[in-house]
Order: sequence, then structure tokens, then C-alpha cells
Amino acid sequence: MFREKNRKGNHADRRGAMHTPDTRRDVVSVFALFLCLWAVCVVTIFVTSKILLPSVTRGGLPSWAQDVEKTCADNRADWHAESDIFAEESFAYVILGDDRRPIDESQIENDVTEQPSQNDKDASQEPADTEETTAQPARNRLHRVNIIGPAGKAERHQGKYVIYIAGDERIVKKGDLLFSTEISEQGDIRHFTPELYALLAYEQYFNGLESTNMHKLIYSCIIVGVILLAFGYCLFAMREHLFDSVKELMLCGTCLFIHIICILLSLVVFPKFGGGSSFSLFALMPLGLGAALSSNLLGRRVGTFTGLLLAVITPLLLGGMFKFHLLIQVFMSSVVAILMFHDVQKRSQYLLGGIAIMLTAIIFTLFYGYMREISWLWEGFRPFWADILGFSAINALAIIMLVLLLTPVLEKIFGVTTFVTFKENYNQDHKLMKRLQNEAPGTFEHCITVARIAAESARAIGLDEQVVESCAFFHDIGKLNDPKMYAENLLAGEENPHDKLSTLESCAILREHVRYGLELARKSHLPPIIQETIEQHHGNGLMTGFYAKAVKLAEESGQPAPEKAEYSYTGRRPQRPEVVLVFLADFCEAAIRANVKRWDEPSYSLVRNKIEELVEAKMNGHQFDSAMLTMSDLHKVIDRMVETFCSIYHLRPEYAENKTVIMTAPVKRGDNRTDKEPHGSNVGQSTETASEKQTKPAAKMDS
Repeated sequence: MFREKNRKGNHADRRGAMHTPDTRRDVVSVFALFLCLWAVCVVTIFVTSKILLPSVTRGGLPSWAQDVEKTCADNRADWHAESDIFAEESFAYVILGDDRRPIDESQIENDVTEQPSQNDKDASQEPADTEETTAQPARNRLHRVNIIGPAGKAERHQGKYVIYIAGDERIVKKGDLLFSTEISEQGDIRHFTPELYALLAYEQYFNGLESTNMHKLIYSCIIVGVILLAFGYCLFAMREHLFDSVKELMLCGTCLFIHIICILLSLVVFPKFGGGSSFSLFALMPLGLGAALSSNLLGRRVGTFTGLLLAVITPLLLGGMFKFHLLIQVFMSSVVAILMFHDVQKRSQYLLGGIAIMLTAIIFTLFYGYMREISWLWEGFRPFWADILGFSAINALAIIMLVLLLTPVLEKIFGVTTFVTFKENYNQDHKLMKRLQNEAPGTFEHCITVARIAAESARAIGLDEQVVESCAFFHDIGKLNDPKMYAENLLAGEENPHDKLSTLESCAILREHVRYGLELARKSHLPPIIQETIEQHHGNGLMTGFYAKAVKLAEESGQPAPEKAEYSYTGRRPQRPEVVLVFLADFCEAAIRANVKRWDEPSYSLVRNKIEELVEAKMNGHQFDSAMLTMSDLHKVIDRMVETFCSIYHLRPEYAENKTVIMTAPVKRGDNRTDKEPHGSNVGQSTETASEKQTKPAAKMDS
């Protein structure tokens, strides 16, 4: 009957509630937050493009590799590479000979060490500098290189003279000879290696990256703005209530800002570790931090949404040619971080989360290294794989430490509470719960029972049971104001003080426990959701007992029935599903406890009918209209509440009224058992005679 009657009506009410929310959204604040996020992204794009901060770069040229031509001119000793240098992007170049025509890399040694003949000089169309060609051998001159451009542009310059350098290719290896000096009678003669020309070409290409096309930067800025708007609309469609609280949106934006700051710090710190390929850089970046923080603070769904947003915009912020690689790695790192950090209940989960992130970075390095067929990855464990393991460990440690340090700070600033905080701080050991246990023991037991019922209901519909349980613990702390004014705190035979009060006075006292409880919660700095539960756990419902008494008294005196508003609570209707569960568990527990005394044998059907009757009355009073709770969820809650109540008020078989006779071992005549009474004493043995045992059941039947 309950299902048939109310399914359609409640669905219509919910549709209306969705279009007429109780809270007014601050559109100006939301738009200002969007502009701030977009501005941060624009600044990041210009920073990573080396326009605002030239030192921030992915590949980074170490100091020893800068100004190669000057080093070659000044240095007279052999020059070896001091570290590995990898190409940030793909590019191509040619080496120009004396006649400014491209020469083959394999012929550099021959071309630069042979003296040109006189016939060649005469045949040259351009006049040569005689002093330059005769004063020193040709091998003392460093040939010039000409940058063709990125790989796509270089494909139009086919020929044996074009030298291609792929992205992430190692240009020089630590210890490679760049040039050597040979001492002869004619003077010092230097031999320049192909590695030196590759380094010279990369220096020119690297410096050319600073003059990035402004149109590309503007394009990236516009695309990032459009993506932020699109994701904002999707978030509104998925979690509309987030836009009712600007603080939660600001927290989501703060997670994005922290992610960007960590990315920039990684770019600055990366060259300090010796630089390397994009594999090493991506292993160092804490790509899953933003999703880990947002899922831990705002829930798994918002965390997943944040991780997807970061995966899309991070490649646009950093640029480079490995955007797809970065997108996949950010997304997978975010997914792993969400799975490991969204519901942290034990400290060991932080360690497991760090290990999972570390393994994710290593696995993706293996995968992309194999797909891109980079041969130098498999040359040996050191130094590349040692760097990958080290960077991945730093990444995991950074995420663990930042989540541990930033979570309580962000909780305090934005007024949110995580599972760990609820579990550690808002339980039965809280000072308010200790007061409740000592000053109002009946209310304390009521809160414990309500917490159990509400937590089981939360588990049935997938809500955070720890949050719901903590809310239920504190929902009636306002009764500390005057515990004896509430029936559960009266001893057997103690007079009910409401018998001497008018119904309006009694209603005022009951309303007071909501106000005083909210005051205690604010003084104790309880989380906002617990304060909402205290304020809304009665909604604006009618106090039916006192109202019925007032109506009866009015009829007896011939006066009109009183207004219902005078006998109703003044709080708001529940706004969250968690508050609804405490709301339901509270009044159902009180009603079932009162009815158990009248039921001869509490059964499943009696409990279920009573709960459905109570829930239906609250639905008719529109108490659930403001909470995002579906009819399907409500039916699951009712089913679980019935099971929980039946387990609490279960039946047990009656014990026999007669004292149980303890059988003892026979005692030998003359045996003194005074010091061995536990083994064979007559303590506890019935002293009734056989005739008395036979007559006692009959006496009981007569009585």
C-alpha cells in the first residue's frame, strides 16, 4: 500500500523541488571563481612557454652546455659531456661546409681535417678568406649548423644530409667526447665530433623555442577557457548542490591550483636533478595529487570529475609534443589516487596509495617506452631506470605528505570534514557525548541506537556511514539543557514534569533542545553537517502528542482547535540525505520503543507496518522534499530499518522459573570436603524434599 500510493506523488514533488531550490546561488561568486581559475591557467601557459619565466623548461640546458661556440673557442683541453641531454621535441638540422652547402655527418672528420688544394681554391666561385684558410688547418674551424625545424617540417627536406633528432632521444651521453685537442708543431689541432654538432644544433633549436608563436598561446588560452566552462556545466548537471555552496567550489578550484603549482615546481626542480627525458619528468610530477585531495575532501564523484578535468587541461598548460602521453598518465594517476585516497580509514592506506602511484608511473614508462621503440631505454638498469625509480618514489612520497598536511588545513579553511576526522574526533569519546552519558543516560542510549540504525540505512544506499553515525551521535545534545524534561531520562515511578505544564509550555521546552543543541555544536566547533543535523532532525514537523492533547482539551472546553503552527518545530526541513536518515531513525526508534511494550510478540510485519505508517505521515508532511533522496533509496532504507529493529528487539525464549539444581559428585561417608568444596560441595544445591518438588508445579498452576 505504501509503495503503490506514494511513488507517483513523491516523484512529482521531487521534480518541483529540483527546479525551485531553497538556497539562492551566488552567480557572481561562481563567475569570479571561473575567471580566477582561467587566469591561473593563462599565466601557467605563458610561464611554461618560457615567456614569463625562461628558466622553466622541460628538457632544460645545463650550464655546461650553454654557449657551445664560446666554449669551443676558449677551451684548449678535451671536452666531455658532463650529463645526459635529451631532446625536448623532435627537430632536424644540417651541417654546412665551407661553401655553406650541407655535408654528410659521416664525412665531417674527412672534410674538416683535409687541407683544401690550390685548384679547389681557384675553382671556388666565391672569394675565400686567404688568411683564414692558410693560417690554420680546416679542422680547427667549427662548422655551422642550420636548423630545419620540427620533424613535420623536416620531412620536406629529404636527403642524406638531413639529421633527424626525435623527441626524448638522447643527444649526448654523459662522458661522450665532444672535441679533442691534438698538439702538433703547427699548433693545437682540435677534432670536433658529431655529438658536438648535435649539441650545437639543439642549443640553437632550444633557444628558438623562446620565440613561440603568440597565436598558439592565445589558441591554448581560449581552449582552456572553453574546457573550464564545459566542465563547469557538467559538474552543475551532475552535482547541482555544489553550486549552492561557493566554498565547495572554491575548494575544488584550490585543488586545481595546487596541482598547477606542483607541476611548475616539478619543472623548476627537474633540471636540478640532472634533467632527462619526458619519461623522467612525468614520473617526478605528482599528477594524481589534485584528484586525491578533491576525492578525499569532496567525495569520489567530484574527485573523478576533477581528475578528468586535470587530465584534459594539463597537456595544454605544459605544451610539448607528448600531449597524449601526458593526458593518459594524468588520468590514470588520478584514477589510482581516487581509488586509494577517497576513503582513507587507516594510516596504512596512505602507504598503499603511494606504492600504487609509484607502480603506475613505472608501468606507463615501460608501456610508452616499448610503444615508441626507444632503444636506449633498454641499454641497462642505470642510469635511466634508477632515475625512474627514484623520481617515482619522490612522486609517491610527495603525494602522501601533501595529502596528510593539506587535508586538515583545507578542512579548516573550507569547513568540510573527512572520514578520518569523523572517525577520530566525533565519536562516543567526545566530551559532549561523555556529558550526555553522565547527565542524560536515557538520551545517550537513544542516540547510540539511532546511530546504529542510521548507519545501517546509510550502508544500504551507499552513503558514508561514518558521517551519518557521527551526526546521529550528536543530534540530541540539546537535551543537556534540562535532561529531566524528556521521558527517556526519567526513572521508573518518577513523575513526568509535563503533567504540570500546559501543552504550549511543553512544546516550547521541546523546541528549546534544538536551539540549545545548535548553540553547543557551534561552541564545540562541530562540523557543519552535524550542526545541520541538530537543526533539521525534527524539520518543521508537528508535535502530535501535545497537539492531540491540546485538541482534546479544546473540545472539552468548547473552544476551537489550536493552530498547528503553535505545536510545530521551527527548524528547516532536512536538506541532505544524511540528515534524512537521522531524521527517520530518530522518530522511528522512539515510536517502535513505545509500541514494543504494547505488542505481545514484536514481529517483522508489525515493525514494518508501523515504520511505513510513520514514513508515510512524514512524506505527507513534505518533510523529504528538499533532500536528494529517491523513492528507491527510501524503500531500501525502510527495508534495512525493519531488519535492524527486529535484530534490536528480538524475541528470546523464557527461562525456567525454578532454580537449576547443580549436580555434584557423590561424597564418600566420612570424607571431609571442607577444603575441597569447589569440586564436590553442596553449595547451590536445592534443599527441597521430593514431596515439595512434586507439589510446587501444582501450586504454580493453581496460582
